[in-house]
Amino acid sequence: MARIRVLELPAEHRGDDMTTPFVLVVDQAADLVNQVDTTALAEKVGARAVLCFADPIDLE
Repeated sequence: MARIRVLELPAEHRGDDMTTPFVLVVDQAADLVNQVDTTALAEKVGARAVLCFADPIDLE
């Protein structure tokens, strides 16, 4: 079964505004790797990128 994790990137400061960008990491998704339009998905959810892997990925 696929896992979805959020990887927070360093916060960005623009004047008084602060945003925390993120990347979605999807692993153990062998059946989805070639079927997902990662660019479109990233735009829809507001992520900087979506990374999709067939095998488990260690983020630590």
